[in-house]
Amino acid sequence: MNIAGRKIAASGLTLTILLLTTVHVSAQSSRAATAASYLQRGHDWMKRGEPERALADFDLAVASDPTLAVSWLARGIARRNQGNISEALADIEQALKLDPQSVPCRYQRSSTLYLLERHTEAEAELDTVVKLSPRFAEAYNDRGVLRHLRGAVAEAVSDYDAAIKLKPRFAAAWMNRGIARLEQGRRAEAERDFNEAMNLNQKFKPAVEQLLRQSKQ
Repeated sequence: MNIAGRKIAASGLTLTILLLTTVHVSAQSSRAATAASYLQRGHDWMKRGEPERALADFDLAVASDPTLAVSWLARGIARRNQGNISEALADIEQALKLDPQSVPCRYQRSSTLYLLERHTEAEAELDTVVKLSPRFAEAYNDRGVLRHLRGAVAEAVSDYDAAIKLKPRFAAAWMNRGIARLEQGRRAEAERDFNEAMNLNQKFKPAVEQLLRQSKQ
């Protein structure tokens, strides 16, 4: 997430898609093996930029083995990418029922709740994520955004600090911390954060310039 644009960071979505490719399903039954093959093909379609075909294969994966959490998660992400947020949440929550300790499921549930503007629930889910996976930089950044949105700026800065410590080249976290520090009146520190964010990703330059202009008015 990025507090400036209030969008889900692509890094989080990419992380989960990558996790899908590392899941090795034990083919103890033909159903599990079939689901695994549909999952892999669906992922291949995603890489080729064919989301409709990917979704069709994720549908088949769920139908082949409804007990496989990663199939529900994959379909949920695909549905969310198409804008079907409520259906996406239902799939991700089903995945979480099947695998309650899954960090990817919980992280993606939080991201989906955020899109539905259910911020309190999204933040609570991220509390669980960072407990289960304390080195998950994206989770700290996203929780920081949610804290920031509800006005808990000091707490947000603490989360951005954690995200940057874990992932020093995390441009969105530098940007978010700069915005928070600017709101706190720490302009010099904010400008250093903005410079780092722009060095890592030039797409932040227009937003930084606008923020700095507005702060002088």
